[in-house]
Amino acid sequence: MRNLIVIVVLFFLFSNLNAQWTQEWSSSNFSGMAVSGWVSFIQDGDNWKERLYVVDSLKFQVMSEGYSSTVAYQYNFDSGEQLAGGQIYAMGVDLTGDNITEFYVLAYRGTGYYRQSFKIIDITNGDVLLNKDDASHSYTYPTIWDVDNDNTLECTFSAYDYPNFLNYTVQIYNTNISLTGVNRSVILPRFELLQNFPNPFNPSTNISFNIDKPTRVTVRIFDMKGELVKVLYDRETPAGQHNLQWDASNSSGKKVSTGAYFYEVITPEHRQTKKMLFIK
Repeated sequence: MRNLIVIVVLFFLFSNLNAQWTQEWSSSNFSGMAVSGWVSFIQDGDNWKERLYVVDSLKFQVMSEGYSSTVAYQYNFDSGEQLAGGQIYAMGVDLTGDNITEFYVLAYRGTGYYRQSFKIIDITNGDVLLNKDDASHSYTYPTIWDVDNDNTLECTFSAYDYPNFLNYTVQIYNTNISLTGVNRSVILPRFELLQNFPNPFNPSTNISFNIDKPTRVTVRIFDMKGELVKVLYDRETPAGQHNLQWDASNSSGKKVSTGAYFYEVITPEHRQTKKMLFIK
């Protein structure tokens, strides 16, 4: 009898729980080739309001406020941006004073081992705030933060010599945007492992990562069998964006064979892994 009472009570509870689920909204149909999600779009004090976005091979769209499938803003990819696969990202900071986040978009230029370029755009009107596209350089991802603690935002990235990738410079651009009244946690560089470039590569490739605070960082290379190829980096590291180069050598200094490899970035709090391809 007791078991029967328990079953009846549980049935009643779960029936009520399921009855509370009601559909709030459904979008219009999107192409199966498109990717959609939510982006922190409008800054409201220390918080951000979300918007639905859709990105396909030709364009990036941000929808109107709330539950909406109506396009409010659209950015059309040029040929190099299409080649890069529509890599567009929210910067997580308002650079124009309209309380709307800015975006950066990556492009692959040339043929063979592609040269990477980027531009930072104002999605509301298509204005380009910064464009780094020089045939003699390949650029890393841009990061916005207060590098020198002067209460002003800077944009940091690296420019590698192209096509040999033997040398690079770290470049810093002053945005002239004051941090006064801005939530600093919004613009601190978060932990992020970026895709290596060029990829596929020969003879070397660049690995970039962001960390949001000083910490111990280890970067390791593995082969497809999961065997350690090389510890590329292992030291205490300040916050910000960091760039490394792997010349496809193992721990003994010998070149590895053609194939796929994994690179892993580890901190005491985070671990991320990505895949890359070496071709002789």
